[in-house]
Amino acid sequence: MTRFPMEFEFTWIDSSLVVCRSSGAASADGFAALLSELAAQPEFGLGVRVLADHSELDASGISAGDIERIAEVRAVSARGTGMRTALVAGSDSPARYGLARMFEAYVVSQDDGSIKVFEDFGEGMAWLRALDSPSPSGVPVEAEEAVADPAV
Repeated sequence: MTRFPMEFEFTWIDSSLVVCRSSGAASADGFAALLSELAAQPEFGLGVRVLADHSELDASGISAGDIERIAEVRAVSARGTGMRTALVAGSDSPARYGLARMFEAYVVSQDDGSIKVFEDFGEGMAWLRALDSPSPSGVPVEAEEAVADPAV
């Protein structure tokens, strides 16, 4: 089986919401390039929301050490932005989903943003949009989540 290099593209939905889709063979260098290019986008800044759709990515060559390095690069790129990320791993690869959850655990321990892993694109988008919407109590959903789960 031929593995194609990691590719990615950004689509800005609005001034603070970007969809990043990736495909090909995942690599630590590919993710470093993705994060560098994302941080260089003119729209990238405080409060940015990222829907990272990696459901088409071949993660078979990624190791636990790679995941840790990628999380470290993300922490540097996102520092001080409060970046919120919905990471879509898809439902067809338990290994890719497990690596995404490992990445989530590293990110939560390293930076000031938030991240959550999803199997479905629509669920990830709904989560990102709900973070800015007030709940029935009038308190932003993100604030209620933090009170309900101090680890958020």
